[in-house]
Amino acid sequence: MNIQFAGVGSAFATQDYWQSNMVVKAGDQRLLVDCGSDARFSLKELGLTHKDINAVYISHLHADHIGGLEWLGFCTYFDPECSRPKMFIVEELIDDLWQSLKAGMQSHEGLVLTLESFFDVVPIKINNFFVFGDAKFYSVKTVHIMN
Repeated sequence: MNIQFAGVGSAFATQDYWQSNMVVKAGDQRLLVDCGSDARFSLKELGLTHKDINAVYISHLHADHIGGLEWLGFCTYFDPECSRPKMFIVEELIDDLWQSLKAGMQSHEGLVLTLESFFDVVPIKINNFFVFGDAKFYSVKTVHIMN
């Protein structure tokens, strides 16, 4: 298993320093940890495309962590060579995530689409884990920003 950083950990990315995304590779599978608005560019810089992403983990709902999900969802949805990537996400965030995405993703030529149309959603409990490869990834609730 290896981890490639595809960003600098800043919400205020520039052309040379992308937002915080990471790619975890286990065997021939890749997990994208967060999918910021510039994920397609940071992945391209690593020589990767949507076809290389098998799963995504969403840590929280700020745009620099979910802004690229519309791109990833549409690319895999309309690419006949792709299957829906797994989406690991704390179950309490699922409805709010779809509220953020549905304006751009819900309708397509008479169809009413859902988050599950684009991703194989795997809900996880707060302070619990999911398995990717042979590793357990724990979702630990923390305070990220205070108003």
